[in-house]
Amino acid sequence: MDEEVKSLLQRAVKNLVSLEVTLFFHSHPEQPNDVEDLCRRMGCEPATVANALRDLANAGVVECFQLGAGRYEIYSYTHNTTVRSAVDRLSHCYHDDPKSRAEIIQHIISSSIRSGCEQGRSAPANSTHTP
Repeated sequence: MDEEVKSLLQRAVKNLVSLEVTLFFHSHPEQPNDVEDLCRRMGCEPATVANALRDLANAGVVECFQLGAGRYEIYSYTHNTTVRSAVDRLSHCYHDDPKSRAEIIQHIISSSIRSGCEQGRSAPANSTHTP
């Protein structure tokens, strides 16, 4: 994998859901979706998909549009050609190169483990105690 794809993984693809959402938008670049649409397609919980979309929007992979005076959010694939090019190479790595696919999956597992450890450290200590 090239450095730009590795950077994309570090910035945006932190779990399997974010990978699936990224690859979905890459495969359907002209199709805007909301959280519920993506949940139905992927069989994931709304909060999980919403978190992935938020991270992908922050990384510039998807764009978020507010509709109905902010009552609805619609997401679409970025129009940034540099990001699209990196996602295209990510897609090829994942689908066409077993060695790169293994690297991508290892990255996701490592990110999940790091995230779990960070959440465990930031969780408040249990203040109940028994005498």
